[in-house]
Amino acid sequence: MAKKHYRRKEYDLYRSDGNRRLCLIIHGLGGNKGKSYWADLAQLLRYDPKLANVDVCFWEFATSKRPLANLLALFRRGRRISTIPEVARSLDTVIKGLTAEYGYDEVALAGHSLGGAVALLAAEYGVETGQGSKITDVCFMATPQSPPGVAKVAARVARWNPHISWLASKDVNAVMNVSLRNMRLCGIHSTYVHYTLDELLPLAEEVEFDCRLDCEGEHGWPATVNNANTEAYRTLRDWIANPRAAPHD
Repeated sequence: MAKKHYRRKEYDLYRSDGNRRLCLIIHGLGGNKGKSYWADLAQLLRYDPKLANVDVCFWEFATSKRPLANLLALFRRGRRISTIPEVARSLDTVIKGLTAEYGYDEVALAGHSLGGAVALLAAEYGVETGQGSKITDVCFMATPQSPPGVAKVAARVARWNPHISWLASKDVNAVMNVSLRNMRLCGIHSTYVHYTLDELLPLAEEVEFDCRLDCEGEHGWPATVNNANTEAYRTLRDWIANPRAAPHD
């Protein structure tokens, strides 16, 4: 049966009655949940026969539909700009609402680029609150593991932006490792997807993901997952269907 589409201001949910698993996908810096960013990915996942038992949700943490505006001032509330931890707490609230409304037993998070950092902190925050977090798996798609040169330059230009400052921090690797260890202690499995054509972000082998996957694709082009014939799409699709199928490194 085709999945129903529930559209909300902050998310688009594709679900079928009876499904107890949810995969929530989070965009990166400068993106949104709409077609301008993910294009046809939502429709591909919606009708993919391998995902008949999984509901898919696209969540948006930036309020503007203009990518440039999102890049410069994500999640602006009045004159204040939220930090990544604050955005992650917003995601945690959305997850709790979805699981309460639709009865999901398991929630997987897949974040592209900065969205992976949001997913990381949301998973850790859900555990810390002690309210029975349903998050079981997190996928990081080209999430920064060490400060790329582009982020360092951007941080000098936009010091006021906490998202860019976080990306350029020398402590990114240490922060990620602490969070990943906390997740692991609570049974949350982490997978890192590396796009092999990606020249923007270097890999940091000292970051302790449970599993690493390689696939052909580029960091700055989410459209690489918008075509069912690409390796990037198949990698994401297979992870959603079975997040722990790949062997550990």
